[in-house]
Amino acid sequence: FETPDNTNGRPLWIPGPASPSRNDGPKLIRTGIAPFDTALGGGLQAAALTELRTDETRHAAALSGFALCLAATMHPDINIPILWLGSNAAGQETGLPYLPGICGLAGIAPGGLFTGLGRTVHDTLWIAEEAAASGAFCAIILELRGNPKALGLDETRRLQRRATLSGRPLFLLRVAGMTEPTAAPCRLHVAPAPSVPRRTRDGPLEGSIGAPAFTITVEKARAPSHPPFILEWNPHERFFTERQTDSLAGAAASARRPDRPAALGPGLALGRSA
Repeated sequence: FETPDNTNGRPLWIPGPASPSRNDGPKLIRTGIAPFDTALGGGLQAAALTELRTDETRHAAALSGFALCLAATMHPDINIPILWLGSNAAGQETGLPYLPGICGLAGIAPGGLFTGLGRTVHDTLWIAEEAAASGAFCAIILELRGNPKALGLDETRRLQRRATLSGRPLFLLRVAGMTEPTAAPCRLHVAPAPSVPRRTRDGPLEGSIGAPAFTITVEKARAPSHPPFILEWNPHERFFTERQTDSLAGAAASARRPDRPAALGPGLALGRSA
């Protein structure tokens, strides 16, 4: 496992400006992508609730993968584990974390990730609040499906307060969730982006699959909204890079798969023949 000091000498856990309420001031999670960090007001607040959502259940892997990448970039102490929480409903729909894959993606070694499932959303929220108050985890990832009634504005306010008091981030993952008022200072929409071929000294390697990529839209932050960002994740060095839109021309095409169906349009319902 590599510490942030080994990621090309770029500091990823950076103190923010001084705060009158705390001596060390709020801390920011910076991705190293200047336009993206600027859109977030300098970076994600580390001691806060951050909401990540996706429109469709099939994008749950991209959602959880991006959250793990964020947790990997800000991991200040390898002796403090990360907690992954979910409800039974979310686990049945999207599955459970797979440690070998997580280790390859984010470099989280065995013992560095704790998982838990609550029988109900109420139970899962209670576990998340108590875990955040304990300060025993470097970060908490809370995965829920949709917009459950048990998670309203008051519940997110409690999560935000627990994260602020503990000084640790709490990532709220909404799988197939719609936007609604929450106490999270930042909300990001996450979707998968096509991978481009691997880059070699002789140019792109045709037919290969490059680094995982995410399409991130800043829906709520201190700065005004920006166009979507395409962030590529380097699983070996564990840092983000921004992909320019013209790079999509070399994206690897799907093989042995049918084309996507055409978009639905207006039409008439025709009667059945006898």
